[in-house]
Amino acid sequence: MVHYAAAHYYDPNKAQFKNFKPFWEFVADPLNSGTFGPNKLDDTFGPEVKFQSVSPGIKPSSGAVRGLTIFWNGENCSP
Repeated sequence: MVHYAAAHYYDPNKAQFKNFKPFWEFVADPLNSGTFGPNKLDDTFGPEVKFQSVSPGIKPSSGAVRGLTIFWNGENCSP
């Protein structure tokens, strides 16, 4: 489970394993939860973070009560 929102683009040209077509992964956090993460991404499929709702060093459990619930419609996420 994750407690942040993100958009990751996976590119075979940047990956260790190269036999796949590029693809997107969209991560959504629960609406009312404490935040934690993100962790370092595994580079097997060449991920690139295109959007991330929190900073890597954010204090755990900083959620909706601190104004960190993110609503995002998926726009502006093309490579």
